Amino acid sequence: MRHTKSQKSLKMCEAVLDEVAYRDIDIDRLDIKFDRLNVRYKKSFDIAIMILRHYIPLFAKDKQSFAFLFDMNLLFENFVAKLIPHARVQRTQNFGNLRLTPDIMIDNLIIDTKYKMYKDREDLQTSDKYQMFVYGRNFAVKNTMLLYPEHLKVVSEDLELGKGDECVKLAIRSLDLDFDGGYEAYVVEMRKRVEEVIWKS
Repeated sequence: MRHTKSQKSLKMCEAVLDEVAYRDIDIDRLDIKFDRLNVRYKKSFDIAIMILRHYIPLFAKDKQSFAFLFDMNLLFENFVAKLIPHARVQRTQNFGNLRLTPDIMIDNLIIDTKYKMYKDREDLQTSDKYQMFVYGRNFAVKNTMLLYPEHLKVVSEDLELGKGDECVKLAIRSLDLDFDGGYEAYVVEMRKRVEEVIWKS
């Protein structure tokens, strides 16, 4: 009740679920029959059992399986943003006919996360460079960064885009996401690595 803005909605849910009780269930002793009335739940049921049993999906012709598909660009962007205090994500602003949406904004830095491979070095320094220059000039921010996951590209490079007062600094960095130490330790370690990459650039 303390963590919701809608007390009314929560109380309605509480009334609807009043007769629902917690039960310990042995998934190995479930005897559920699927018929035409509940068959629409069978796929969800199978996925739930697979998750509860810690099964790994097997992609074979005679095996029923499933896959979770994620937009890795969006996932990487939100992951990094959550680790940065006071970060603003996807802030869209119009500059005349130009509509710009940087991934992550901090007071004096714009970060654009890139979860993609490059064929060669030139790919890294064309469209992405122009994008960061446009961000820096229009948002009046002198420091920008392109951030890649390290398993796709290991990079540490500093560039100056433009000249004189119009110059925008671009740091190109990669973030090592590999760490084996459990969830809590992983979050702590990733926060430390993100801070090192950002504030030491």
